[in-house]
Amino acid sequence: EYISLHPDYSHLYDFICRFDEKIYDAELSSTYDSVFVNYNPLLQDPKYGMGDIANEDSLYTMILPDNAAWQAAYDRISPYFRPFNKEVALADSIQKVQTSLAIVEGLSFRQAIVAPAKDDSLLTVTQKLIYGAGDYLNGYEALEASNGMMYLAKGQLNANDTCVWNHVINLEAENMDYRQSLSGTNAYIRTTDINSLVQNVSDASYLEVSSGNVDGGIVFDIPNTLAATYDVYVDFVSPLVDGENMREEKTKLVFQLKFMGDNGRQTIKNNNTATEVAVPEKGGIVSVKAFSAVPFPVADFYDNMWKLDKDNIGVDIAETTTLQVKTKVSSTDAKKGYVRKFRIDRIRLVPSVK
Repeated sequence: EYISLHPDYSHLYDFICRFDEKIYDAELSSTYDSVFVNYNPLLQDPKYGMGDIANEDSLYTMILPDNAAWQAAYDRISPYFRPFNKEVALADSIQKVQTSLAIVEGLSFRQAIVAPAKDDSLLTVTQKLIYGAGDYLNGYEALEASNGMMYLAKGQLNANDTCVWNHVINLEAENMDYRQSLSGTNAYIRTTDINSLVQNVSDASYLEVSSGNVDGGIVFDIPNTLAATYDVYVDFVSPLVDGENMREEKTKLVFQLKFMGDNGRQTIKNNNTATEVAVPEKGGIVSVKAFSAVPFPVADFYDNMWKLDKDNIGVDIAETTTLQVKTKVSSTDAKKGYVRKFRIDRIRLVPSVK
């Protein structure tokens, strides 16, 4: 309501209103012949939206950027959402929507935040954690609303490039939807518990990969990459997880990264220097940086409004970014004690921010 009455906030208002629609209400139609009600999935969808902000019975806090603040954020963020599409107009439209959604995602919070400086962190309605609540809301004008608090951001948003939308991409290795085994390779999901020799395994589960081939391995599909620069890590679980008798186990691995280039063609980067993975001095997780500061020229990203579109239900998303991890253990290496086996906890793409 506030932004609808103040032209200085028209960029935010117009973007929200583009999702307005009328839907059939079956419950009300039991009383009347037919009833259509106003609905905005961006504001009201419980899973993909910003929270039920239109609900007067719930309390929210929302940052409202004026047009200058919105445009400054848009100009800074939009290059990260540059897609590849041969249809320029469609590519521009996708980039505009995804950039705007990225801005909006960091604007709304549950509960009325009256004294932000007292809070160590904030949690957006989309479950994104923001550290430094006082800094994040610093300099904004606070106003009470009928269902919470508003913070007016004039000229500039405090959000940096990683606080909400450019987070680390974490892919659990055991997730069956995002991996394929190479020929002759076996992959098994294993779990840990409080008695395991290796602790701090993400989600207490990992993927054990083994092969009789020299170059057995696994390929991971990595979703929702941006046009950003990433460091690519693979977190391995120490062989010690299988007992003290595994303390001497070791292997050699190589990596291959594929992603879309700005011409729509596949770009391939290889790390063929055999990386040795063994039991570290203190056991635990072995983090290997497979690739450093890799620039991804285009985004391969699917936003929440795309997922809500009924036309996209059942559409098979084919990720264009993959990471291959495979052994490089020759017969000579095998005689020296190297094995064609490894255990992966997760894949991490960490934004390389200057």
